[in-house]
Amino acid sequence: MTNNEVRLARSDGTSFASHRRKRPVSLITSVAMGVTHLFFLVLLHQVHGYQLTSTNDNYLSLVAGFTARMQCSVYRCNEPRPVISWYKDDLLLFNGTEFIPTSGFEPENIVLQESIVNDRANSDLACVADEYTLLLKNLTLQDSGKYRCELNDYPQQLDFHLNVLESGLKFGFNQNMTFDYSECCLEKGMSPLCRPMCKPRDLHLEFFDPTSCQTADYKNFLACATESGTKDYTPCCRQKNIPSFCFDFCTSDFQMLKRSHRLCLYYLTEIFQCFSQPHSLNPEIPTGLRSIKIVNRLKLCWKAVVLLDEPTGYTVHLKEMTPESASSTNLLVEKQRNPRSTEVVIARHLLGTPQVMYLHLHSSSIQKEGSDVCVHLDGLNPNVRYAVMVQTNTKTGVSEPSAPLFLS
Repeated sequence: MTNNEVRLARSDGTSFASHRRKRPVSLITSVAMGVTHLFFLVLLHQVHGYQLTSTNDNYLSLVAGFTARMQCSVYRCNEPRPVISWYKDDLLLFNGTEFIPTSGFEPENIVLQESIVNDRANSDLACVADEYTLLLKNLTLQDSGKYRCELNDYPQQLDFHLNVLESGLKFGFNQNMTFDYSECCLEKGMSPLCRPMCKPRDLHLEFFDPTSCQTADYKNFLACATESGTKDYTPCCRQKNIPSFCFDFCTSDFQMLKRSHRLCLYYLTEIFQCFSQPHSLNPEIPTGLRSIKIVNRLKLCWKAVVLLDEPTGYTVHLKEMTPESASSTNLLVEKQRNPRSTEVVIARHLLGTPQVMYLHLHSSSIQKEGSDVCVHLDGLNPNVRYAVMVQTNTKTGVSEPSAPLFLS
C-alpha cells in the first residue's frame, strides 16, 4: 500500500475496498483488554474524489438456474462521471457499459443496469451516486468465481465471491409455469427479492433469490397459491415424489422456515408444476367421521365434500384389525385410480388376506343429513375391531384417505 492509499480490510486481513486519498486520512486506534481495535475515519473531500461502495454481501451462495445480483455505487461531488469496469477472475466483462463478447457469457444471460441518484443532503454541491447492478441470469456451476467492479483510472475496487450451488433445475424450467399470483403477492407485501416466484414464467427477467426469503414471505406466497387455504397441493406433491419435509410448501399451513427447507429448492420445478395444474388436484379429504349405533346396525357419517363443477362419490374402507395392528398408525390404503360410477362404495379389507370386497350402495341406501353424508354398515362382526377411512372420488382423481375412525 502506498503512502497515498488507504485499504479497508476485514479481520482476516483480506481487503475489500481501497481509496486513493487526495486529502489527509486520519486513523484512530484504541486498545482495550489487550486487543487492538482499528477504526478508519476517512476524511473524503466532498468536492474532489470518488467513493466506491456496495449494498451487496461480499460472499454470495445461490442456486443454479436463478439470478445473481452484484451492485456497486460511485459517490461523487463536482466530479465527472467515472468509467467502471466489471471482471470475473481478471477476465473483462464490461468496459463501462460496453459488453465484451470474448468474456464467455451469453449476452442474454448477463445484464448491466445503471442509474443516477441525487444526494439531496448535499444540495449545495453537485453530489450524486452512480449505481451499477450486474445481473447474471440462469446461473450455472461454471459461473462460480471472483467478480469485481473497478474504477478505471482510479484505484478503487470491490470484490464479490460467487458460489453457485447445484440443483435439479434445467434451463427454461419456468416457461411452462402458468400461474400468476403477482397481484395477490403485491397486496400482501412480499419482499421484492421473493416476489418473482409469484409469476415464475418471468423468472428469467427478474432477480430472484429464494435463499433470502423469510418465513413471512413464504406464508404470504402460499396464502395466495392456495387461495387462502382452500386448495391443498399435498396429494400432487406426493405423486411427484417430493420429500415429505417439503410438503410445507404444498399447503397453506406453513409455520416456520427450517434449515431442511433449503433442500426443497431442488424440487421447485415439481412444486411449481402442481401450482400450475389445478385441474389435476385431488379432491378434498372427507372430515368429521363419526359412528352412531342404531339397534343392531351402525351408521357412519362424514362431512360432505361440495364440488359445484362435478359429481362427487365416496369409497368407505372398512379394515379389520388385530390387537397388534389396532395400535399401529400405518393404516394407509391403496387408492382407486378410477372413480366409481356409484355414489358410495364400501371396500371391506379382510383380515389376513390382501382381498378386498367391494359393495356398491344403491342411492336409496345413502342419507344426506344437512351437510353430512351417512350410510349404514351391516354385517359387522361384534368381536372384531375395525378401522374406517373414507375417500372422495371425482372424475379428476381420488383424495387421500381420511383420518381413521376405530369401531369395536
